[in-house]
Amino acid sequence: MFMDEAGLPDEKKMVLKVLHPYLDECKVAFVTVSNKLFNAANANRTICVFQLLPSEEDKLTLAFEKIILALCKTYRQVLSYDDILKIFHDQDFIYMLRDLRFNISTRNATSNTHKDNWNLRRQENNSNVILSCITPTSLICALENNFNGIKKDQFDRLVQIFFTSVSERISSFNKPNDIKYRDPVSVLRDSMKLESTRRRLYCRYNLIIDESEDESVANLLFEGILQPNSENTTVF
Repeated sequence: MFMDEAGLPDEKKMVLKVLHPYLDECKVAFVTVSNKLFNAANANRTICVFQLLPSEEDKLTLAFEKIILALCKTYRQVLSYDDILKIFHDQDFIYMLRDLRFNISTRNATSNTHKDNWNLRRQENNSNVILSCITPTSLICALENNFNGIKKDQFDRLVQIFFTSVSERISSFNKPNDIKYRDPVSVLRDSMKLESTRRRLYCRYNLIIDESEDESVANLLFEGILQPNSENTTVF
């Protein structure tokens, strides 16, 4: 049995006592994941394994080459900046890489020019690495999809931090001067253009924070984004 988010109920510390008889019987293998330490009663009934914050070297196992090294380093830098809202975690970075990977797969499926989706062309004269598929525009789109939800000036600084770090390793990889960020509605609408099968290959759920008191933002979703009373739309 696998139980996720076992540490959520802060207001009811005793809620996990229901597990005691099952853990004592030892008839079923049980694994649980929690962001917080268990109390002694639960910890004494289990073997606790701790996962430390992944290092920069750990994240390099996700991919390779100079741009990935730059993205890994930049992500850890972003976590340390006080002027950027601290709402991002490892899953945001991982999904950004999956976003980039998915876009590469899409291009290669169309052109069929590369056997390896992470294939690179090298310039022998200056040893720079030019990615034939990952472009500045695709990086911005991936950041919009996975590192959004903050104020525009904070997001612009976040984008600049990523591009500065990458351009230090790949001189030709620069932020477009005339870039115009997509608004939240466009980001949401674009994410819904994917077929469900392809969406499950890489995509995460979209989180929309409705700060209104009458759920007006949620209602606006049905004005040109979602189709009410449609077989493609289910409301819980």
